[in-house]
Amino acid sequence: MVSTYFYRESNRQNALKILSLRLRGMSGELEKLGEDVDENVESLSKMQTKILNLSHGKVNIFEDDGSFKSTYEIMQGIAKVYYDLTDTDLLETIAGRFYQYVQKCA
Repeated sequence: MVSTYFYRESNRQNALKILSLRLRGMSGELEKLGEDVDENVESLSKMQTKILNLSHGKVNIFEDDGSFKSTYEIMQGIAKVYYDLTDTDLLETIAGRFYQYVQKCA
């Protein structure tokens, strides 16, 4: 079911858009899309701290100069530690309700 869901290009695009908006704390845009906005989105410092903690200090959403890393760079970092993760909190943190929906389809 999940793989069928992702065959539609619009669904893949929405997943990436939601992910990118959440990582940048763009709550207004997420609300326009009907996405829930939680404390992680409302506070980038909470998002950063949670991602760092859940990835055992290996994934940072910011560059050394304080600017955002690209969504691709962040996902690359997560991919490197993915199999070392003990729970799905990291994925839920960055993808929000969309991740919960995909998980239910699995």
